[in-house]
Amino acid sequence: MDDELPFDLSAENLEIGGHTIQLVRPADPYCAIECYLEEEDRGPDGFSCELWPSAHALALMLLQAEPAPDGPLLELGCGLGLASLAAAQRGLQALASDAAGLCLEMVAESARRNGLDTKVQTLRYAWGEALPRRFPLVVGADLLYEEQSHQALWNSLEQALAHGGQVWLTDPERPATAAFFADTPAGWQVERSVLAEGLALYRLCRRSPEDTSP
Repeated sequence: MDDELPFDLSAENLEIGGHTIQLVRPADPYCAIECYLEEEDRGPDGFSCELWPSAHALALMLLQAEPAPDGPLLELGCGLGLASLAAAQRGLQALASDAAGLCLEMVAESARRNGLDTKVQTLRYAWGEALPRRFPLVVGADLLYEEQSHQALWNSLEQALAHGGQVWLTDPERPATAAFFADTPAGWQVERSVLAEGLALYRLCRRSPEDTSP
């Protein structure tokens, strides 16, 4: 795997919610960012190589939720794919998607090392593009930081969520977060809960026709 990527990898064993997940990531994140800038065909955003607190919180939720959430699951902007790996540990099928091809290669390697390669698939996907199917659970961690991407993300959520499904977004509530939810399309319901200082969970679902009737 290391020979296929333009930077060295390291593997870290993460203890989350009583589970151990081996996560493959760049040994030098700054080198990875430079590689992203040089290899635009494999992904534009080197910051996807970081493991953000929102991703850890989302993985913990997926591992501890009772009852276990329904799958299959779609992870948007997966980065290192920790949420997809956590979901697979619970027995769910997971589709880890990202516009960055380099990230998807690391996610696939993490899945292989954890014995989850039959549970985790990857998809090179830019928000707003067509999706192959709908999902009962769509998740994402720290996705809302750029206002110019908000409409494309809403388009993806509209496409991705199955009837009766939920979206789980963990977010550090940067300034752009309020702008994202200010533009919530009609027919969506949003619930916010605080996970920790500076970290929130947003659960989104579509309202039923009975909820939206006069």
